[in-house]
Amino acid sequence: MKNHPPDFEVHKRLVLTLIITALLVIILASGFTLLGPLSSEVSETPPDSTTSKSNSEEIISELPENVTYLGILVSKSLSRTYRRLKFREATFLVPSDIDLKLELMKASDASERAGIKLMEDLVILKGLLGKAITGNYTPFFEESLRMAEEGKGLSFLEKVLEWEKQGLSVHEMMNITIQEIENLTARLIDYAYKEGVLEILSNAPYPPPYPIDTGIDLKLELMKASDASERAGIKLMEDLVILKGLLGKAITGNYTPFFEESLRMAEEGKGLSFLEKVLEWEKQGLSVHEMMNITIQEIENLTMMDLGDYAYKEGVLEILYLSSLNKTYVLTSCDPPYSAPYGWTYFHNFMKCKVWIGCYSSDWPISSKMIGEWRTTIFTTDIGFYWKISKHWYPSLKSIEIKWIHRAWAYDPYRWSHNLIWEVDKSERYGIRWRTARYKTTNPSSGNYYVVNYYGLICCSPPRYYCNKHCGSCFCCDKDKAQHFVYRQP
Repeated sequence: MKNHPPDFEVHKRLVLTLIITALLVIILASGFTLLGPLSSEVSETPPDSTTSKSNSEEIISELPENVTYLGILVSKSLSRTYRRLKFREATFLVPSDIDLKLELMKASDASERAGIKLMEDLVILKGLLGKAITGNYTPFFEESLRMAEEGKGLSFLEKVLEWEKQGLSVHEMMNITIQEIENLTARLIDYAYKEGVLEILSNAPYPPPYPIDTGIDLKLELMKASDASERAGIKLMEDLVILKGLLGKAITGNYTPFFEESLRMAEEGKGLSFLEKVLEWEKQGLSVHEMMNITIQEIENLTMMDLGDYAYKEGVLEILYLSSLNKTYVLTSCDPPYSAPYGWTYFHNFMKCKVWIGCYSSDWPISSKMIGEWRTTIFTTDIGFYWKISKHWYPSLKSIEIKWIHRAWAYDPYRWSHNLIWEVDKSERYGIRWRTARYKTTNPSSGNYYVVNYYGLICCSPPRYYCNKHCGSCFCCDKDKAQHFVYRQP
């Protein structure tokens, strides 16, 4: 087997992704969804072009009652008139100054750019890790830097050269790169989701608006896709937390007191179960740089394939499901998200928002084994309460995931309330596994909380904020687009 340089493997993955995307476009244009044919009797001829033209040119100036807003546009509209677009059972109202084909191009371009920049940052991160371990860059990375300096290619490496001129240490450069990866993943998820939605709508009424194959439960498939997308994003968030903790030890020789205490909590089963693998690596005698290398590889696997693909599939399935309902939707956009509180933040005036429960037929929650979801305004620390109700509704239930979502105000420059989340998994066979700090009380007290953000909220308008979107509607919204998971509490 040939030993290809790192950038060869990265570009190979990118090419494969583009090929898969091209094939998907061809399949969709032929009358198929990600799940199968749109109908067992798909017409060989498209709908009358005059019908399509009349759909796209019918202009209305007043919105009907009982409309639902879909925040899937990349551009902000200034129009007060709308084109009526009929697709399957639903009606979509498109602002007159919005070109859906152009919106698709923008979303696709932004998604691809975020993916490429992620690829570049991962190349940088691995190059920096090599120097952190040995004291020198690898010959391959050294040569790549020389090419960038001489203007012969790989211009994305110029920032490494600039950091070196500024006298930054390798660990400082790694810290900056990790932060950039965190920001880029949020953009990738957002634009890939919008790309999936717009891929369908920009071709409406093609594929022909025939019923989806009756053997497919689109609502359940959408729940699975949404769950998979969120889980991949949270997994990445957890890996970045681990990478930052390991970087702290690589710099000083010891974990920070916060990370040390977090590992102790995981070891004692008091929360943060995702850190258990760090404890296992330490038992195996791995060095901090070996642990960092494994974590970076896991991050690369998530960012290269899973994140964008899951978000894209969620977008496709959502619009196919929504178009199967006899409803009217208005296409809109959200304002850019505000900056989010991160790390230790003082929160006060807590309010209850919702409790969300995901139900699975697997021993631990797995997206592909999701069988249902529900939410409630009943808050209790008794996990068995949610288990009994879930088991009653879903007899094949083997595990559940619970998220308690509160709202609280933060002392930050923007002064609005945020959603704070406590999360646990319960397995019928294995017991309880806390993903965050334990949920000890239904009335959290004011104080300093350590939160870690997952930027996975969906644009909902009104209220033109970013919201959780489980169970088919928007709830527990936040202007900063982030779910704030509680890792430490008073």
